[in-house]
Amino acid sequence: MSNKYPDLKCIYHTPNGERRDIATAVKLRNMGVQAGVWDIYVPVPMPGLWIEMKSKSGSLTESQIAFKERLKPHGYLFVVATSWIEAKEAIELHIGISDANH
Repeated sequence: MSNKYPDLKCIYHTPNGERRDIATAVKLRNMGVQAGVWDIYVPVPMPGLWIEMKSKSGSLTESQIAFKERLKPHGYLFVVATSWIEAKEAIELHIGISDANH
């Protein structure tokens, strides 16, 4: 799909939710990793789209809510997705993929 829609190549995932030992967590924090950063970022078109993947019963953490509240005034968009299909649909809508059959 990224050959047809080059903007897809700009999407990246932030692996913030993983369990880590203390030494690794400290090292990553010192490198700039922040709690609350959402899972997937689609930077184009601007303003960007942030997607947080949650289970059907999952909910945003306080740090994820705070992250959203800091960026929302700048025009960023946010979607909580409970499946890869919801995430895919949000990305398609954001980058303007309207062809349902691709």
